[in-house]
Amino acid sequence: MSTTPPSSAASEPRPKPPARVGWRARCWAAFAFLTVWPWAARRVPPDAPAVWGRAVACYPFVGLVLGSLYLAAAWVWERILQRAGAGLVVVGLDVLLTGALHLDGLMDAADGLWGGHTPEARLRIMRDERVGAFGVLAGVLAVVFKAHLLTPTGVLLAPMLGRWAVAVAVVTAPYARPQGLGRGLRATARRRDAWLATGLVALLLAGLGDARGWMAWVLAGALLMAMRAFVQRRVGGFTGDLYGALEVLVEIVTLAALAPAPTASGPPWRLFGADLGAGLRLWPPG
Repeated sequence: MSTTPPSSAASEPRPKPPARVGWRARCWAAFAFLTVWPWAARRVPPDAPAVWGRAVACYPFVGLVLGSLYLAAAWVWERILQRAGAGLVVVGLDVLLTGALHLDGLMDAADGLWGGHTPEARLRIMRDERVGAFGVLAGVLAVVFKAHLLTPTGVLLAPMLGRWAVAVAVVTAPYARPQGLGRGLRATARRRDAWLATGLVALLLAGLGDARGWMAWVLAGALLMAMRAFVQRRVGGFTGDLYGALEVLVEIVTLAALAPAPTASGPPWRLFGADLGAGLRLWPPG
């Protein structure tokens, strides 16, 4: 019996092997997904769809770059321009550079998790583009807390730890919807990508040499585990909106852990007997 393949099959072109997903492609994909920078998307290889899931290994690096930009902008605002309200500048720049990606997820998640009585209803509400009362309240509180809890170390670490939590959630936590962008990330991301993201955070914290950074990371991990258990009970797992909510909440917890303790005269953002704008400064005046 001849083993020679038919001529028609022999003439068919062989499918191209998938492009190798290297570190450069992963980082460009991470920037393209987590920011509004158009030049990042142009550098993502179009023949490697798995790059979007593998990009979670670079999520903390994207957060570190964003945090560095926020810190530089706050320094220029306070030290060079001599203006108050650097906290609002940081929050506003975060919205501009990320397209309010995570804040929008927080608002949709708040509406869905507390606006529905069944998992199906909650997921349906989260898909609704309209924002309800729970979403507005969650968004306002997030902006207020972030603007008043900012410190130089917090500005640098909070975006990194928030995106680390998302990377770990994508790899390890179930996804609630049968379809969706998050489902694609979950299908292509690998467990070692989460370990690489974790190793990057550990390396950066070791270089920083601040014990409070490690404490903030522990709190971020605790919040990740608590939120994972909570969303599994409410909707069966994470969604894209819940990834965004997780990121914002981890940022707030990180900022709170790194914020200075109140002095004898009270917290810097009290309403009576102090300048209300003092709580929006990153560095003490002088």
